[in-house]
Amino acid sequence: MEVKSDGYYLFENVPAGAISLFAHIKNSGTSKRVFAELSEDETLRLDVNLFGGVNVLYSVTGLAEGYTTQLYALPADYVVPPVLTRDDVVRLSQSSFQDVRNFDNGMSGFSLIEPGDYKIVAFGYNGEGADYKNEGGYWTSAPVHVEGDEDVYVTLSFPE
Repeated sequence: MEVKSDGYYLFENVPAGAISLFAHIKNSGTSKRVFAELSEDETLRLDVNLFGGVNVLYSVTGLAEGYTTQLYALPADYVVPPVLTRDDVVRLSQSSFQDVRNFDNGMSGFSLIEPGDYKIVAFGYNGEGADYKNEGGYWTSAPVHVEGDEDVYVTLSFPE
């Protein structure tokens, strides 16, 4: 890796395929991941915007007693299998472009989200750990459309 004079980092000899770039500001806890598909011998510039954008705040309803959730911010076209395996949950985590953060208003969500269409996925599991054989299908999602500079609120509802 080389830092270029224009403030960009240069990664060379990256093999073709799906790539991601993760950026984190230590003092603020701000982080973001961007994804791209890289072709053979292609030069690609990825911009990670750690300033601006809006917040996507969420609430969860209908979650079974004793259960907790793991949330993922994903591209709108991300396909979630009907029943999740441990490997699927790892892929969700790797594909999520940002970790959940807590906001001053007491809500949780994702920050610095740029205009576009997204899918927020909540995977519910009991406090003792996920039992994929019996609970892998216990998830819900909601589409999110970000436009302008107003925060977006989304409710993720588990079936009662």
